[in-house]
Amino acid sequence: MRHWKLIAGTCIALAVAVGGLSVTASAGTAVNTAEAVVAFVESLIIRSQITREWKDLGISKALGFTSGQLIRQIMISNMPAIVIGIVIGLVLSPVSGANLMKAAFSIFGFRKAVFTVLPMSYIITALLISGIAMATAALLGRRIRTLDPVSMITEE
Repeated sequence: MRHWKLIAGTCIALAVAVGGLSVTASAGTAVNTAEAVVAFVESLIIRSQITREWKDLGISKALGFTSGQLIRQIMISNMPAIVIGIVIGLVLSPVSGANLMKAAFSIFGFRKAVFTVLPMSYIITALLISGIAMATAALLGRRIRTLDPVSMITEE
């Protein structure tokens, strides 16, 4: 049951990030904000996943898995949730993102604004989000390298 909550939380966070980023891809601040959101959410998920699977990682390392293999396993384990979040964001962002931006700009007096997003922006955004998520998982997964299997297994 925990995994579904984790997957749902990741999907929602990534959908929001993709939606906001796709519509405002030309604004540097939006890109930086979305990058930070993706990195922050992914770091929370990876930290909790490593903590939860600590003993299993120790057993795997004792059985002969290398640190690199375990880090790749951690990175790939979240990809289904990331891909689902990206797809949801790509589906929802053309409509909801444009309406959100129109509402935001109407506060400043822009009543009629047309927002067009190039299709390539959606592709770049999807690649950027998946790349940031993978890089964050790889960086946080390095923690596995410094510990020996015996302490990982016996630690409570």
